[in-house]
Amino acid sequence: MNLSEINWDINAAGTWPTPVKIAAGVIVSVLVVAADIYYITNPQLDELNALEQEEANLKVSFETKQKKAINLPDYLAQLEQIESSLGGNVETNADQSRSRQSVGGHFPNRLGGRIGVQIVST
Repeated sequence: MNLSEINWDINAAGTWPTPVKIAAGVIVSVLVVAADIYYITNPQLDELNALEQEEANLKVSFETKQKKAINLPDYLAQLEQIESSLGGNVETNADQSRSRQSVGGHFPNRLGGRIGVQIVST
C-alpha cells in the first residue's frame, strides 16, 4: 500500500484501504470522545462537586436542627415549668408591690417623709 496512490478526498473515503478506514474511524472516535469530555462531562463534574458541597452543608444544618427537634418536648416541658415557676413569682411580686405601695401611702415616715425621730434625754 502506497499512501501517495490513495485518493484523500473525503467524498472518496469508500475507496480507501481498510487499514486507513479503521485509522480514520479511530481518530474521529477519539475526537468525539474528547469533545464530549471537554464540553459536556467536565461542566457536569464541576456542578456535581458544587452540589455535593451544598449537600454536605445541608446535612450539617439538618443534623443540628434534628438534634433540636428531638429535644423539643423536653425543652417545652422545661419552658412550661419555668413559666409556671415565674408566673407564681410574678404574681407574688405583684402582690408585694401593691402592698408596699399601700403601706407606703399610709406611713409618711419613709425616707424623705415628714415625721422625724426625736431623741429625748433624761
